[in-house]
Amino acid sequence: MNNFVNYFKNSVVITGLTLLFVLVLSALAGYGFGRIKFFGSNLLFSLVLLAMVLPFTTYIIPIYIMEVKLGLLNTKMGLVLPYAAMFLPLGIFIMRGAFVTMPSELEDAARIDGCNEWQLFRKIMLPIAKPALASTTIFTFISSWEEFMYALVLTPSQHTTLSVGITYLKEEGASWAYGSLSAVIVLGVLPVLAVFVMLQKNFIEGLTDGALKG
Repeated sequence: MNNFVNYFKNSVVITGLTLLFVLVLSALAGYGFGRIKFFGSNLLFSLVLLAMVLPFTTYIIPIYIMEVKLGLLNTKMGLVLPYAAMFLPLGIFIMRGAFVTMPSELEDAARIDGCNEWQLFRKIMLPIAKPALASTTIFTFISSWEEFMYALVLTPSQHTTLSVGITYLKEEGASWAYGSLSAVIVLGVLPVLAVFVMLQKNFIEGLTDGALKG
């Protein structure tokens, strides 16, 4: 069970850092794509969409080679950075959809009141985009918490996550320790349920808004 506590802590740290990176970068990029007109924006957003459709398995070999050269293999940041890169395109897609549907009258009124671009983003647009932030949080948290393949390849020892660590505990469970194994699995599911329960109101509101506007 000591190993389980270590795996659980690793999952919390890795998932938390991944979530922080994705929320900050997706909110900023989504605002840029949704509200700011600049040269090449459509092309850049098309590349974001392309990154969404490519399977994650195609990246694992070059990422492994890169992390070996950079000394990131078997470290927490060696998982956080690939996770953030994998889940960021979906976050940008969600946040852009939220920002692009906001009425321009809000932006005009804020600028008349003297808001600069950063104040407009932080005080006006971002609070309205809470449902999109909740959706991004849920999808990112679940995806990084339960991800298995990258964690198995990039962190093969004590720095690995709970999803991989459970398979090690299962080998120990061959000696009839199924009670401990069941407890580990249940505790591993609880954080996912907790995050969804806390954010379900905003999540459902975001889905409803999308359906009405569509």
